[in-house]
Amino acid sequence: MPSVRLVAAAALGSLLGVAPFLRCAESAWHQLDAGAFAFSAPLDVVAKPLDGVAIDSYVGEYRGTSLDVMFDYGLYSSPLGGYTTSHTEKINGREARLVQYDASPKGSFRFEHFRAVYFATTGEPKMRLTMFVSCRDDHACHIAEAMFRTIRFR
Repeated sequence: MPSVRLVAAAALGSLLGVAPFLRCAESAWHQLDAGAFAFSAPLDVVAKPLDGVAIDSYVGEYRGTSLDVMFDYGLYSSPLGGYTTSHTEKINGREARLVQYDASPKGSFRFEHFRAVYFATTGEPKMRLTMFVSCRDDHACHIAEAMFRTIRFR
């Protein structure tokens, strides 16, 4: 018999259009600790070693079969301005800007479909978070959006 928590997550997920990804979240996802924040992702999403050192931010990368994730936590994280397909919503009590766009893959990104989220407030003075996800297809992009909704600041 499913737990109350899992049933509640599936009900909320169906309202948000992410029920297939939350349905088995407890067994198919894991929590990733990024220091100042944590988020959940499918089990195949793992940390990727970075080349070089960031100068004014804490940056990290993760890679899965159908997702490439990069975050920038710092003073000058991109506010994701200029995207026509965007909206704001509350994620765990914080205002977040979510965008979607297509672009040619470059750098660490392998796929042309992108989702991104920006938090202007993180609980630390002047610190901001931007997370970009390059997705293989629409299914992976829905997973990226579900991942964004699991971000929790310490």
